[in-house]
Amino acid sequence: MDNLHRIPKKPLKKSKEQRVNHSKEVKDKAARYYFLGLLLPEISKLLDGVPIRTLEKWQKSGNWTEIKNPINLKNKVLQLFEAGKSRKQISVIIGRAECTIYRWIKEARELKKISRIPKTTKEKKTETTAPQI
Repeated sequence: MDNLHRIPKKPLKKSKEQRVNHSKEVKDKAARYYFLGLLLPEISKLLDGVPIRTLEKWQKSGNWTEIKNPINLKNKVLQLFEAGKSRKQISVIIGRAECTIYRWIKEARELKKISRIPKTTKEKKTETTAPQI
């Protein structure tokens, strides 16, 4: 009968784990590794155990899979170029070599996909040194 009047024990409270706020540098590194072709488990190991689930969330929120598609990258390069960005600025934004950016722009010019043709340095110099009347 003592068992019937027994007070049930309260379950032990689990200690809440603190959420880790990863820095922007870690997130940028993860994106860079992903664009280089590494898989999420490999990236997790390289970044000292960032959970794979966190990487999946970053992948989804940052549209990494869409950006990784070369066709989308080329279109983004052309948009940035037509917006007036230099090849060097585009290479930093996209994360590809400047020679790759140059080649994609050259291919687009040959296919007449872009309308903006930047002035060469010689044309710029002659414009600035022209006498004003």
